[in-house]
Amino acid sequence: MEFTDGYWDEIRLTELTELVRVTGAPASSAWVLDSDCAIVTGLAPGGRPWRVGLNVDTLVEFGKDDPEAILCTYDTDIDEYGDRIRAHVPHGAADLLAWAAAAGFTGASQRQIEDLLRSTSVFVEDIWEDILVALGFPLPWTEAPASS
Repeated sequence: MEFTDGYWDEIRLTELTELVRVTGAPASSAWVLDSDCAIVTGLAPGGRPWRVGLNVDTLVEFGKDDPEAILCTYDTDIDEYGDRIRAHVPHGAADLLAWAAAAGFTGASQRQIEDLLRSTSVFVEDIWEDILVALGFPLPWTEAPASS
């Protein structure tokens, strides 16, 4: 499921929760700003929602102009907000690993996911793809291994 317009808000979490309920499978949703940065939220059946920021430095820069766009209130110091996102990386990595395990994938280490969450890329979608590949998710646009 892909949402193509509007900021991430609690309506999206409600929709994600409904998707997980209906499918019985883990799911994620991303708010992506012009391929420069993203906030990704996920949920697994019986789990709690998690949220991570990708390309955090860029996310913070966008937040200086519009804090609410990146889920930050106007009365919060934006640099402090970025520091909190960075400090959350180990927890976010653990959440991602648990989410992937709920889907049956256990391909990555905590350190590997933390490194990816701290990485940067011109296109934030590349970071998310690298995370999914590291977690072991098969991607529809990757080539299947040759059978012997």
